[in-house]
Amino acid sequence: MTKIFGEDWTPEYDTLDTFVDSSWYFLRYLNPQDAHNFSDAALMKKWLPINRYSGGSEHTTMHLLYARFFMKALYDLALVPVDEPFAERFNRGLIMGPDGQKMSKSKGNVINPDEFVEKYGADAVRVYLAFIGPYNEPGSYPWNLDGVAAMRKFLERVVRVVSYVTDKKGIMQGMTSFSDAGRRFVADSVRKIAEDGDRFKFNTGIAQLMALLNEFEMASKAGENLDDAVHDYIIMLAPFAPHLAEHLWERLGGEGSVHTQSWPEIALAVSAERDVTVQVNGKRRGSVMLAADAPEETAVTEARKLSTVITALGGSEPKRVVYVPGKILNLVV
Repeated sequence: MTKIFGEDWTPEYDTLDTFVDSSWYFLRYLNPQDAHNFSDAALMKKWLPINRYSGGSEHTTMHLLYARFFMKALYDLALVPVDEPFAERFNRGLIMGPDGQKMSKSKGNVINPDEFVEKYGADAVRVYLAFIGPYNEPGSYPWNLDGVAAMRKFLERVVRVVSYVTDKKGIMQGMTSFSDAGRRFVADSVRKIAEDGDRFKFNTGIAQLMALLNEFEMASKAGENLDDAVHDYIIMLAPFAPHLAEHLWERLGGEGSVHTQSWPEIALAVSAERDVTVQVNGKRRGSVMLAADAPEETAVTEARKLSTVITALGGSEPKRVVYVPGKILNLVV
């Protein structure tokens, strides 16, 4: 080799794909200071396999492939307790440029998030990124130049509702109670946002927060007591807008950090009933309050008491009934 390259030649050892180089780093994370063993046997037994692996589509045929190969080889050598490194794999989507194309300097469509953070705040950018599409599904989502501004306006509306509560702190307890329908909305939101978070569907969780905020704004105009409901709301907002939520929690007089609070409990007495939309031939004619598990016969009986339904039926009997308990009843004539 010296004849070919000369006396001072240096071999290049870094020839593997970077994904191969990082095929077992998660094992080293368990005990990175150990100078004699690549990992700790007891800790591997406790923590492996990894609960969830989330990455782009390129990971599927590269890093995921190499990591599984390394793990199976180490398992055959009795060096690790499991032969699969990951229990679940999430292939998330890709944020595109405003023109719908993959971001590229040559195309001039690269988005610098720092500029949006500077203009609208970190939480507005964070909420927009969570809202742009389902995190748990592959897909392409073009960056909307107006999207972060819209999230900023949403957060400003949250601030105004909190101000409504804090401004009336001394008299809030003497005000009209938050409506039963509103409290059911809160209970449903507590359940839905938790479920959406577990499934990485952050976008629908934020949509639920937006819908609940609309409910709060109407209730504030009616002078209703929103103290407890808004406290729960800020806890649910915290994973998406952590900085603002911490600030608003302090303004509300909450104890400790909002990020150490338990998730709100669902008031079973409140959530036992649902506001079921009633339709005739697919057109909304009103709603009825029913138990969440009310049978179809009960739902139809209560719906037919509505004057709007009586008029729409015109004396006819429904030929078909479409009923989703707790959500919708459609009488097809």
